[in-house]
Amino acid sequence: MVKVLILDLEKIKSQKTINNAIKTTSYEIIKTSMSIVIATLVQNKEINIFADRRMIEEEMSGSHYKIHEIQKIYKLSDTILFGMTGDAEWGIQLANALSIHELPSQLIQNIRSFKITPKDHSTFILGGKYDDGDLFLFGYKTKGGELFRKNESECIIASPNLELSNACADLYLHYKEMGYSEEQNCIETIKFAASQEPKYISEDFNHFQILY
Repeated sequence: MVKVLILDLEKIKSQKTINNAIKTTSYEIIKTSMSIVIATLVQNKEINIFADRRMIEEEMSGSHYKIHEIQKIYKLSDTILFGMTGDAEWGIQLANALSIHELPSQLIQNIRSFKITPKDHSTFILGGKYDDGDLFLFGYKTKGGELFRKNESECIIASPNLELSNACADLYLHYKEMGYSEEQNCIETIKFAASQEPKYISEDFNHFQILY
């Protein structure tokens, strides 16, 4: 039985992006937001992390906005993947603090004990091969709450829109029951999310995978 964990996320504030936007626009950028990240663990088979590529900068009224294409998921090594959403500056600082020479158990401890406080509620997802070689998935929320699964099926869906996240989770489980492959399931779920929030979510995506 595949369980789905919904991580309710808020907005990101990348200072570099905001500064660039202020230089090129006559209006004040008040908020920036990233959209959807899906991480799945298939027992004794694979880890997948998918994310759309859209980030929106907009003023509060929403009458002016800019669309950016960015990458939200990365490879730390051949056996470790991570994805992040929320405060982009915090996520990058945390990613840079992780060493490819450390075991996953130590990486998780470093994430938990990271001292820099994000500007906004943020989520960091780590997955791959654990110390003993089994596949694992770890989701960490800066406002409390985390999930760790090893060698059992799991899915984490992270989106700023909780209602949309719930709908994506239902769709993911529906496609799972229909026998879709993990890759096609996640792709179709991202397409669905983009159809519901076309301003904030793109059908373009990045995908990384680690096999057992």
